[in-house]
Amino acid sequence: MVEKMKLLHITGPKEDIDRVMNQYISRYEIHFENAMTSLGNLSNIRPFVETNIYKEAYQEGQKLK
Repeated sequence: MVEKMKLLHITGPKEDIDRVMNQYISRYEIHFENAMTSLGNLSNIRPFVETNIYKEAYQEGQKLK
């Protein structure tokens, strides 16, 4: 079955994203898109880049399997 989808932009403080997801979005089936594909032409928008502090520990754990 094919269903029509709506495009929704969510912006705000990253500290509040879990609450917003739980309260408003988690009850729906969603498909995430990279916001930079539609907002990249704005001069004051930049991607959120956060280093995964668990990457090395995860890789070491995978070697032990």
